[in-house]
Parts: sequence; structure tokens; C-alpha cells
Amino acid sequence: MACQKDKKQFELTINGKTFELLGLDDCVFGTLISFPENDEDIAEMMWEQLCLCNDLSSDDKETLLPALLEFYLSHKDEYSPIDLNCAGCDGCG
Repeated sequence: MACQKDKKQFELTINGKTFELLGLDDCVFGTLISFPENDEDIAEMMWEQLCLCNDLSSDDKETLLPALLEFYLSHKDEYSPIDLNCAGCDGCG
């Protein structure tokens, strides 16, 4: 778990169990730039990246996968790289 320094901490509560996770925002960005093809790929990529910065049990994987997908889908626009071809309109972030 070498990447804990300066990582933002998130709390996810799933079925009454609270997970304190580091770097979930970095996982969204890393997954986003990997261009996943489907929801299954997104959840798996999020899990793999999350395991690099957190001490997670493989027993928690099936519980976390749907929450990781939901987190990704609801935050991906926030972490989307700026379009370098933008002409300056108000339509892009």
C-alpha cells in the first residue's frame, strides 16, 4: 500500500458495512483513461486499482463491484480530461 500518501479518503456504506477507501477518485480517473468497453470492465478496473491503495479482502469484491460501478458512473464527468480540441464554448468543462 505504498500510495497512501496524500490520497483522499472516501466512505462507502453498503448493506450496513462501511468501507473507508483511499484514492477512489484516482481510480475513476485511471479507469476513465483506460477506455473500458462495458460496465463489467469498469467495475473490474476500479477494483484492481482500488486494491493497489487499500487493504481489501477478496471476500469484499462482490459486495464492492456494484458500488464501484455506481461511483464511477456518477463521478466520471468530474474527472474527465479536458477536451484539447475545445473551441471555447460553454458546453464542456
